[in-house]
Amino acid sequence: MRPFVLSKNNERLTWNNIQVGETLKLDIKIQNFDSSADVIYVLKPITSDATKHQQNKIDYNFQQEVQIASQNSSKDSILVKKTQDSIIIKKSSSSFFVAILKPGNFKTRLILPNNTNCEKCD
Repeated sequence: MRPFVLSKNNERLTWNNIQVGETLKLDIKIQNFDSSADVIYVLKPITSDATKHQQNKIDYNFQQEVQIASQNSSKDSILVKKTQDSIIIKKSSSSFFVAILKPGNFKTRLILPNNTNCEKCD
């Protein structure tokens, strides 16, 4: 596993009193990033204690922005947030989202294993 630094995205000014329904953008920076074609980084939440709001798709949605074709134009695409079990990180500096589904204090842990020749990572 590679060391990584997780930080609050600076687009949001206030990080206290976060409400149900809000979506938070977080930045991740992977140290010693290996950009080889056969190396894939997969960010995964660890659920170890259901009492601390650690369950993806129950307490929060772990999300990644993906491009999809626009319905208005065959040439245009739009970015949408897709809820996933894990997120594939393609650049040393990336972002992901956490959409809050339930009130409470969140203590979510993440791991970032790097996989070689990964055919299905999420």
